[in-house]
Amino acid sequence: MNIRIDEEAGLRALRFEGDGDAIQSLIDPLQPQRLVMENLQYLMSLLLFIPPPQRILLLGVGAGALLHFLRHHYPHSRITGVDNDAALIEHAQQELGLPRADARLDYAITDARDFLADGTDRFDLIVTDIFTGPQSPPWVISGEFIRAVQQRLSPTGAAGWNLLIGGRRSFEHYYRGLRRCFRQQTLCLEHEDHENLLAMGFNFEVKPLPMEQRLRQAAELGARLELPLTDALAAIYRINPVGQGVI
Repeated sequence: MNIRIDEEAGLRALRFEGDGDAIQSLIDPLQPQRLVMENLQYLMSLLLFIPPPQRILLLGVGAGALLHFLRHHYPHSRITGVDNDAALIEHAQQELGLPRADARLDYAITDARDFLADGTDRFDLIVTDIFTGPQSPPWVISGEFIRAVQQRLSPTGAAGWNLLIGGRRSFEHYYRGLRRCFRQQTLCLEHEDHENLLAMGFNFEVKPLPMEQRLRQAAELGARLELPLTDALAAIYRINPVGQGVI
């Protein structure tokens, strides 16, 4: 699939030709660490519930929006980016400022399923952001993949999924499997301006806190990370039943 990069209002939009007009990623070339896409901003609300991650795994690198963000705000963390498209990685490095591998960053050019199956390293944060055309591939929402991700998390780790699933019933089936695997320590949310559905699983029992304390944390962390975390937390409380998991 051919890669196309367009300039839009000072941003660089990554698209795949033959995939309609869907934007795969947006990068601000002057501030690449700034998360532009609101669905990814909301997904990073999972950082409210875990210690600062030291080992990070990104399944699906794309243009590198999440990689730029996490590398900037967690400079001492070790990041591994997994993508099966070597040409895309090279193009993003040449055209979008995606950093080259170094002591705290490495890339694995392979299928995400193979990477999970072939290693034993544990990660504090795993984010899955993989699409085939306009949808998440079926294997990304399978119980087998959920379990494979969970098995590579550290004891205090968390996983996040950015998903496009055809139909609410399909998402509900997926989410039931996620709840079983993570022993009810899960959250889901969505942004009203995006079709993406976001899911999180925590590999430990999250300590419940009063909403007012969570909101203070969201305001403080949101200011530090330049994210609308109070809005994301409000969406979490609106969508997820209190007392049945993380909140």
